[in-house]
Amino acid sequence: MNSLLKAMDKRVKASPDNVAFTSIMNNEYISLTYQEFWQHAHDTAQQLSALSCRCIALREHNGIAWAVMDIAAQLAQVVLVPVPHFFSDSQVSHLLAQSGADCVIGDWQHGIELEYASTPLNDIYGLAVQRIDNQRGAILPETCKITFTSGSTGHPKGVCLSADNVYRVSQALADTVGPSIKEGTHLAVLPLATLLENITSIYVPLLLGETCVLLPQEWVGLSGSSQFNPTAFANALTAHSPSSVVLTPALLEVLVVLVEQTPELGRSFQFIAVGGARVSSALMNKAHQLGLPAFQGYGLSECASVVSVNTPSHFKLSSAGQVLNHQHVKVDRQGQLWVSGNIALGYIGAPFTDKWLATGDLAEFDDAGYLTITGRSNNQLVTAYGRNISPEWVESEAQAYPSLRHLIVVGDGDTRLTAVVVHCSPAAVLDDLYALNQHLPDYAQLKLCLCRAVYPKEHRLWTDNGKPLRGEFAQWAHEQRHTLLSIRDERKK
Repeated sequence: MNSLLKAMDKRVKASPDNVAFTSIMNNEYISLTYQEFWQHAHDTAQQLSALSCRCIALREHNGIAWAVMDIAAQLAQVVLVPVPHFFSDSQVSHLLAQSGADCVIGDWQHGIELEYASTPLNDIYGLAVQRIDNQRGAILPETCKITFTSGSTGHPKGVCLSADNVYRVSQALADTVGPSIKEGTHLAVLPLATLLENITSIYVPLLLGETCVLLPQEWVGLSGSSQFNPTAFANALTAHSPSSVVLTPALLEVLVVLVEQTPELGRSFQFIAVGGARVSSALMNKAHQLGLPAFQGYGLSECASVVSVNTPSHFKLSSAGQVLNHQHVKVDRQGQLWVSGNIALGYIGAPFTDKWLATGDLAEFDDAGYLTITGRSNNQLVTAYGRNISPEWVESEAQAYPSLRHLIVVGDGDTRLTAVVVHCSPAAVLDDLYALNQHLPDYAQLKLCLCRAVYPKEHRLWTDNGKPLRGEFAQWAHEQRHTLLSIRDERKK
């Protein structure tokens, strides 16, 4: 067994009757103790071994079956590729071709048989199984799991992770965050197919001896990658009173609104991890004023997820916290962050050969060990006055203003920065932009605004997974330069 499995085996022997997972099956709640879960995983591993497959693509909703299949694949030493439901058909096709998965398990009713010759097999742990005729992928030696990044171009990269990669980050998180959680349950909100939720909802709770609640996505309000139902989320919080969750900044914003309306929804929380994007200081302050223990972190798939995180005992507003003890970081003269210590094996067919990984993120690292992410190096704007500005920084601060939730900043090479906003009220946008500018240094203030009620059909402004194509936004603003609104000081009058 690998190090993660050995640690889990030790936990099972220490707490066999503790509840490991609670979930929904046939519209009824079920729970598995640590001993039951461990036995189910071992039984499932034997079935996987009998398939003699080299790589499994798992496409399944959050639930106990997902967790069992994950651990069983490790026990059977079969590479596992989680497949997010929010991936487009073209992304799924790319994932299968790159990984060379020869077995697909779970919810594959989207026409897989049209691309590959497939043979249905007996279900395993209630999940449909098909063998597919797929060419062997260039999976790197010692790969345990392949996580596909969303990618800024829409074509995800397959990151090969070893069992040791996964164990080291899981144990580091358990050591760092564990003391902040005095028993209770973790509620999985994000899809388990995302590496961060996979680690924090399965591995970390199992290492800590805690219980994780795994509900179908619609039960916690999430649909796809960016649609959310606050009422369903509130119902899940009421039903389970979780001590911990992992949220994106957008979901933290929803939680803040819910707790403002119903304070008791936030009283069970002991630790709320926030990641996936930079969190505005205003939002974090508001969460803390409401008593929500929200803490920002930073990570990337190429480092097996989390690199740094704030905690109750070590917290700095606007930072991504202190670096976990299994990682090392440095910032070069151009401001780019480099990481070493727990680097992935590499991408499919392209092993990492250097000790240090260039993240592509711009960062600051202070003497107290706090890491602050300021943006992406390839997105950096340079104004006509030679000032370097990370648009993500301004955009994250804008999230505190209702009309600016979809703001994109452009202006590379220009004397003035332009805000591109889709909103039905230009007056409200100008008011919020003026208020935003009061919290920005003069060189980062927005001076012009392109405001429209809808996005133009003639421009493809977003990737398949919702990341802005900044060049297209800049081109749209340039085409509309004669209709741009000025953001002036008279907004004060």
